[in-house]
Order: sequence, then C-alpha cells, then structure tokens
Amino acid sequence: MDAGLTICHHADQTSVYIDLGISRGMEYGIETAKEAGRVVLERRLFPETSTAEEIYLLLHQEYEKHDLPSPEIIASIYGRIIK
Repeated sequence: MDAGLTICHHADQTSVYIDLGISRGMEYGIETAKEAGRVVLERRLFPETSTAEEIYLLLHQEYEKHDLPSPEIIASIYGRIIK
C-alpha cells in the first residue's frame, strides 16, 4: 500500500480493480486520488459474472506457471517508476 501511495503522486489517474470488491485500503487510495484531483477508473480483470472462487482458481493456476520476482527486482522497478 505504501508503494502505491508513493507512486500515485506521479500518476494522472488511479485504476481500481474491483473484481473482489473494494477494501478499506482501496477506499483510502480512492479518496487520496480524488483529493489530489486524479481521475479514478473502476476496472475488472475478469467477467463481471465471475465468482470469487472462480477468480481464485484462475489466479492460482496462473501463479503456478511463474517464478516470483525477487524483492530486489521489485525495488528496482519501483525505483524507475518514481524517478
């Protein structure tokens, strides 16, 4: 969440992925974006009719196919974004 709030200061808009609902942290991010005058877009990665269980199964299948990036790689990506 801290990374998102740091990066958002360099963004023109905020996209909120609502497939599994909106958490309190997301609500905070939405309010922060609105207060800063950024456009807030609601998006979905999955069809609106997908259940939480269907989404979980699809994500789990995809997750198993890939190696996770190291913390160093993630830090380097964020470092390039916020420069």
